Amino acid sequence: MHDSVHSFCVREAKKENLLHVIYQENESSSLLNTSDDLVDCINNLAYAHQLQTLHLLGTYVGFPSEITNINRLVCLKNLMSLRFEHLLFEWKAINILSELPKLKVLRLNSCLYCIGEEWELLEKENFDQLIYLEISLTYLKHWEASACHFPNLRHLVLQGCLELVEIPADFADIAELKSIKLDCCLPSAVDSAKEIQKEQHGYGNDNMVVIEENTIVDGYHLSYSYRGTEIHLKSKRKQLFNVPYSYSCFTKMRYSSKRY
Repeated sequence: MHDSVHSFCVREAKKENLLHVIYQENESSSLLNTSDDLVDCINNLAYAHQLQTLHLLGTYVGFPSEITNINRLVCLKNLMSLRFEHLLFEWKAINILSELPKLKVLRLNSCLYCIGEEWELLEKENFDQLIYLEISLTYLKHWEASACHFPNLRHLVLQGCLELVEIPADFADIAELKSIKLDCCLPSAVDSAKEIQKEQHGYGNDNMVVIEENTIVDGYHLSYSYRGTEIHLKSKRKQLFNVPYSYSCFTKMRYSSKRY
C-alpha cells in the first residue's frame, strides 16, 4: 500500500468522532483503486478506536472491489453507523458485524455482485442495538432471520431488492418496529410486509406502517446512472422498468404504487 495512503488512514483514524469515508473511484483516483488497497485500509482502521461512522464506497466503473476482511471491522467498538456501497462480499460475512456493540445504522447499498442468494443469521448473531437497516439493489432471494436477530429494529428499508421473496415473518415480533419501506420489490415481499403489519396491529402497535412504492409486477429492466456511468439490470421476466440511481422508478410497463 502506498505510504501516503497508509499515512492518511492512520492520521484520519486517530480523530475522535470521525466521519471516515473511503472512496474508490476510477484508476485516476489518488486514494484507493484496488481491492488490496481497500483491504489494507480496513486493516489500518484498527487504530480508529473512537470511530463512530464509516462509509466504504466502491467503484462504479468495472467490477466492484471485494472486502475479504470484514471481520477486521469488529474492533471498532464505538462504531454506530456503517455503510457499504457497491462492494463485493459474502452475505454470511455480514453476520460478524453483529459483534459491534453500538451499531445502530447499517446500510448495504448496491449489493448486486454479492456472493450468494441467501442471507442466514445463526443463533447468537444478534444485532442488538440496530434500529435502522437498509438494503438496496441486490439479487438476494432468501433471508433467514428472526426477531431475536434484530430485537430493537425500528425502520427497515428495502430498495430494489429485485428477487427477495419475503421478509422474515418473525419480524412481526419485533416490539419496536415502526416502518417497513419497499421500493421496487416483488409483490410477495410486499405481501409479507403487510402480514407483519397486520400482526403488529394485532399486538397493539397501531403506528407501525408499510410504505409500498413501484412494486414489480411483470419483471424489470432497470437502468440508472452514477457519476456518469450507466448501469443496466435485467430480470428473467419479460417486461421492462427504468430506474435512476435515486431509486425513484419510472415505468414503461405496469406497476402498482400504494402507501399504507
